[in-house]
Amino acid sequence: MEPTLGDGSIVFVDPRAYQNRKPIPGDIIHCRHPYKISVTMVKRVESVSPQSLTVMGDNVPESTDSRSLGAIPHEHVLGRVLL
Repeated sequence: MEPTLGDGSIVFVDPRAYQNRKPIPGDIIHCRHPYKISVTMVKRVESVSPQSLTVMGDNVPESTDSRSLGAIPHEHVLGRVLL
């Protein structure tokens, strides 16, 4: 997520953030990798559909995101990054 978050940055995640509202483009989320459930990622929401999210890393040339992984199911979202 560089330049927004540097390698090794500590983030605070609110796991209840989406109980009252759906994710919106621009939100930074903590989510499970769609194929490796034990791996988690921090990504920015690009677009939202009823079933899934399209996410993108801020370091586009180096990011593993929806361009290679496909959409992230809503149930894989662990929370919204607060700071």
